[in-house]
This record gives sequence, C-alpha cells and structure tokens, in this order.
Amino acid sequence: MPADKPSLADLRREIDRIDDALHDLIMQRSALTSEVAASKTDGAGALRPAREAAILRRLVARHKGPFPRAIVARIWRELIAANTALQGPFAVAVLGRREQDALVQAARAHYGQLTPILPFETASSVLRAVSDGSATLGVLPLPDDAAKEPWWRLIARPGEQVPRVIARVPFAPAEPPAVEGLAVSLARNEATGRDRSLLVVETAKERSRSMLRKLLADAGLTVLEMQAWEGPGQHLTLAEVEGFVPADSPQVADLAANQAIAQAVVIGAYAVPLTPAELAGKAPP
Repeated sequence: MPADKPSLADLRREIDRIDDALHDLIMQRSALTSEVAASKTDGAGALRPAREAAILRRLVARHKGPFPRAIVARIWRELIAANTALQGPFAVAVLGRREQDALVQAARAHYGQLTPILPFETASSVLRAVSDGSATLGVLPLPDDAAKEPWWRLIARPGEQVPRVIARVPFAPAEPPAVEGLAVSLARNEATGRDRSLLVVETAKERSRSMLRKLLADAGLTVLEMQAWEGPGQHLTLAEVEGFVPADSPQVADLAANQAIAQAVVIGAYAVPLTPAELAGKAPP
C-alpha cells in the first residue's frame, strides 16, 4: 500500500525548516568571514577578485536541478558583497552621471544592492577616488579603440598607488550584457586559471600592430586584442593577452628590454567571466 503523500502543511513546514537551515548557514558564513579578516597578517584588504571568481565557478559547475544557475550566481554575488563590507569600508566609484546609467546599474548588480555606488563624470575622477581611498574600487567602460582619450593611458605607469584592473563585470550574466566594464582597484589580484591580462606598450615612434604583435609573441605572450593611442610625444598600445601576467613577469622584462620599446607596463588582469551558455548548463563556446 503506497505511503500517504505529505500534506500541503507538511511541505510548507519542510520549506520553513530548510529556510531556517539556510539562514543559519548564512550567519555562520558571516561569522567565519569576520574570523578571516581578523586572521589576516599581511595587511591585505577584504577585496579578493580571484577568490570571488573561483567561488562562483565552483558553485555553477557543481549545481544540479532546475533552479537557475544565474540566480545562484546572483545570490552569491550579494553574499560576497555583504561579507566584503563587513570587513571594512566598501564603496564603488563608477563612470556615470546617475543611477539609471547602464554602467552604474551593471556595477550595482555585481557589487550588491546595499553597496554605496558613487557616480563620477570623468574617468580621471574615478581613478582618483580609488587612489585616495574614497572608493574601494572603480568601474570603467571596456576600452574602446575609437575613444579619443582612453582611460587606460592614465594608469600606464608603475606605482603602488596606481589602480590596476582586477575584474570584468558583469561576471555571471544571465543574458548577453548590454554593457560591460572593468573594475580597477589597489587590491592585490591573483591567477584563477582562466584569465586575461592587460599591458600597455610605449614606443618612441609609431609602430605597426603587426610588429608589436610579433614582439609580444616573441616574449611568449598570446595577443587577443590591441588598441592604440597617440598623444604629444607618446605612442601607446594596449594589448589584451591570454593568461595571468604578473607585473614582474620575466616576459614583460624581456619585452621592455627590446630596443623598439620604451616601456611595458602591466595594468592588470581579470578572471574570464562566465557566459550565459555556461549559466544555462551548456558547455562554454
């Protein structure tokens, strides 16, 4: 004889029990976050972009069932943002005029609904807010080859107080994003296994992209995209390359030693975002 089916009241009580268990685990997670912050002895801040990417990739990969992966990622983005704020001041500067601007909304979705978002009208203001500590990080548009005054040229110099690219947002879009941006910060970044790096090459005179691409390849760097900018006495090329390239990489040192290059500076790296296909449970393209 088949067992009686649980009543609606029984099912609701089970859901309440699970909700309480989830809530308990969230509180436990927050307590552990506070312990992690207290245990840090290297002076490192709370922002850990590589760790954040690893968490989301792992959860999306292990997820099963009909509950959308994109919502799982959204939930954890809020958890990560809230727990980051528990460890110290956390504010995001964004290039935009108002909350309704697409890039501002993208930053809000990625860094949490309660995180202070500070719109600025110029890229230099965003970078200044990050450098002086007014903001934990800044979000700027993806580099555009058509831009007359690209923001990336402003950080193409060495220095501990020069912001660096640490992430690409959004990281887990349910649909192809209307706008994307790069997050810049003074926070330390690390490799995640699926990364792209950005470096700026300065030359004494104009050089063809094909020549620069070959020089980068000779240094062991796989170029994905290139953009150029020329100013008074300056010839800068932004190269996006495969993998995580540290600022002190021997590859960069070899590149800078070439007589055709005046300077080579790594301006950051980011973990390759999840794609809508991956969030839908399909193999990445």
